Amino acid sequence: MTVSNPPIFLQSELHPAEDVRRWISSSVGGVPGVDAQESLRVTPNGTPNMTVVVAAGGAYVQGSENLYQGMYFTDNRGASTVTIQAADGSNDRIDFVVVHIKDSEYSGSDNEVVIEAVTGTPAPIPVAPPIPENSLLLARVAVNAGTTSITSSMLTDERTFIEVASKGYVDGLLPVGMMVDFGGPTAPTNWLMCDGTVYDRSQHPGLFDVIGTAYNTGGETGVQFRVPDYRNAVAIGPGDYALGAAGGSKDAALPAHSHTMGTHQHAVDNHNHTMPSHKHTMGTHTHSINHNHGAADTTTTSHTHSDSEVTINSGLPVVYNGGGGNLGLADGNVWGGVYGAPLNVGKLTGSATGGSHKHSFNMPSFTGTSGATDPGDTNNTDPGDTNNKTGLKTNSVDPGDTDSKGVAPDGLNYPPFMTANKIIKAV
Repeated sequence: MTVSNPPIFLQSELHPAEDVRRWISSSVGGVPGVDAQESLRVTPNGTPNMTVVVAAGGAYVQGSENLYQGMYFTDNRGASTVTIQAADGSNDRIDFVVVHIKDSEYSGSDNEVVIEAVTGTPAPIPVAPPIPENSLLLARVAVNAGTTSITSSMLTDERTFIEVASKGYVDGLLPVGMMVDFGGPTAPTNWLMCDGTVYDRSQHPGLFDVIGTAYNTGGETGVQFRVPDYRNAVAIGPGDYALGAAGGSKDAALPAHSHTMGTHQHAVDNHNHTMPSHKHTMGTHTHSINHNHGAADTTTTSHTHSDSEVTINSGLPVVYNGGGGNLGLADGNVWGGVYGAPLNVGKLTGSATGGSHKHSFNMPSFTGTSGATDPGDTNNTDPGDTNNKTGLKTNSVDPGDTDSKGVAPDGLNYPPFMTANKIIKAV
């Protein structure tokens, strides 16, 4: 039978510590870490030297020596000082600060928890040391060659913050390797900044299992890998480019190029043009007449007189009225000097006796103006719509290429943007 008995917490039964640890593990979603944001934070000593200070707080430490070992809980109830080994004179070194559970049930003879430094090996390109079994990583220490004190710039916070039950469960639903935008300046617990940092595979084995060396750019050792670097970059799906490939430039200029426009037509649909009611205004004005007529009869032969019809140069038929000595229109109306009034053009002079004689007459000049009172506005009533029943097509012969000279690398090629950090889930 493979069922573990007795189940915890059965009344009046003895329960092995392993079962309790497994219950602890399940209550926090199987995620090891510290129990509060400031728990077990590692900082330089107030008096600069080769020590660091580890703050108080609780930690959940996963047992790693046995499949069913479960998770330990330990409490640091005051600040602890941890000594860092003296620096090498020539080469840099990488150390870790860890919470280490020692359980003789699985190895060794000690049963205790210690907060200690794990010392790496100095090298031109240093490699982080392996983390002991049953340990929780708190901080990385970059021990520069020849240094005599630890400063904040040498410390990298490696803690994972967890919350019991719901937080651990929800966090466990998010897959390792998931990348999202993040508005804060530093990555939250269980996440890393996508800034191209190199990590030892032993630090984040789950993340390495997911992304491997896809984002390596060179300079990594055989036990290291690099997280993606999304600074000044955006993500695109793989297709023409392999996963992890990088390209492009923020200073790229648009090269000179051409756009070819082929022969085409622009169609004009059937439509109406509407002319609204409107008017044309004619102001007050006059027409002037200034000309004269003259005529003389030089006939000297014998002749007789009778009413006869004479034609003036204007083309108006005129008749002579011998009795009154006036000229008139052929229809009997009398012509006047002013339009619409009688015109006395003079009397014929001379004798009407027989024999050779002549007659002469004078016609005065035709002068004056014709008055025109302002006729007011002339209205054009809305004639309605004028219809185009068939539409039009305008033909465009291919104009050839239109050239674009490109844009200088001054930022004008950028679309509107806003920056945010990209983070990747590490645990």
